Formats: sequence, structure tokens, C-alpha cells
Amino acid sequence: MYLRKFISFFLFMSLLALSWAFLAADDHITEESTRTYMGRTTPPMTSEIWIRENKTCYLGRSFNFIYRYDLKKRYTINLRNKKYLEEPLEESSKPAEKEKIRIQTLGFDYSPAFDWMVTKTDKEKIIDGHTCKLYILEGDADYAEEKRELWITQDVQIDLDRYYEFMVKPGLDEQWLKVYEKNPELKHSIVLESQTITENPIAPTMTWKSKVTKIESVEPPEGLYELPEGFQKVETREELYAR
Repeated sequence: MYLRKFISFFLFMSLLALSWAFLAADDHITEESTRTYMGRTTPPMTSEIWIRENKTCYLGRSFNFIYRYDLKKRYTINLRNKKYLEEPLEESSKPAEKEKIRIQTLGFDYSPAFDWMVTKTDKEKIIDGHTCKLYILEGDADYAEEKRELWITQDVQIDLDRYYEFMVKPGLDEQWLKVYEKNPELKHSIVLESQTITENPIAPTMTWKSKVTKIESVEPPEGLYELPEGFQKVETREELYAR
């Protein structure tokens, strides 16, 4: 009887330890993307994201970004010239309304303001063992069009609410915030594959494709959310980008 109680207690403590280990682990996502423009497709570009409570890290080919919400600071790190810029993390505010101006005066700085139509399809497919659903988003602007095909899933072992709050939401403008609020399934999912086709007003069609290649909850490398040693602090973006 005592042996049975000991075994039960041991199994309970083992499951508790595994639960704590999962809760303490960070979310880790890697992604590949390509761009097709004027008949040419770029080689796959890789990126890496780490997320934990109050800290996130984005690892790219030339730049890394560290967001320290606990310190209310953002670090942009230039890997080529070994410089970094420290900036305050400000609370998000409502974007300013854009002034209505003519396309002829905008040149290459034109940034379309799309009106989005969202369609949840009945299509499903398995991507690397994850069951995904297809959403189609079609955007219409005065001088441009865009179509996004998103394969989304909730069938993953990461904190999706944390992913949205720290990685998705900070990059959304007012229009996209409305899209996510009106479509809760988008808000509480992650896109594993996507294709974006943009019909530009004065340039050829551009296509972006991306795919998540790894998604897991694991212990991060030591010092991941800290500034790398030997990098010089600068005060302006001009200094940061200077060769």
C-alpha cells in the first residue's frame, strides 16, 4: 500500500514538474520567406522569433530586435557594423488620420490604405502535422489591390494569446486591428503558410510567400534577451545604419 502511494506521489510530482517546465519555456518560431518581383524570386530569407513574458527577440540576417517590456525599452542591433540603438517603448496610440492627397504627388512613397474583405473558407490541410484552415483577405485601395491567403491554426504548443499581444498586435495599424477584432479566430491563431499578391499602382505585381519551419516551446539560449558584448551604442538611426 505504501509502495502504491509512493508511486502515485512520484507520478504526480513528475507531471507537475513537466507542467512547470512547459510554463517556464519560451515560444520559439522560425520562418522562411521569398519574394517574386519582375520574374525573379529571391532565395529563402530566414527569421527567428523568441517570446517570453515581457520580453521578445527577433533574429534576422542583418538586424536583431530586442523588446524589453519590463524595462520599457527597444533595442535595434545592426549585426554588420556592431552598433545598437536604444529607444523607449511607448504605449500604442491611435494612428493619425492620413491626409487625402493625389496619387500623382506621391511618387514611390504611396502607401495604400486598403479596405479589407475577409473570407473564411471550408478548405483545410495538414502542414507539418498541424491542422490548418484557409482564410482569404482581399484589400482594395484607390490605386492598388492586395490578396492574402493565410493558412492558420490553433493546433500548436505555444501561448497564442502571448504571441498575438507581443508579436502581431504591435505591428497592426488601425485598419488591421479592426480586421482582427472582427475575426477572433485570426486573433487566436498563428499563420503557418501565407501568400500575398500585391498589384501596385505604378510598379509590377509583387508576390510574397512565407512558411513557418519550426514552432515549439523550449528553453532559450543564455543571454538571448541581453545586448551582445562588444557592440557600440549610438544615439540616432543615421549612426546605426552608417557603414
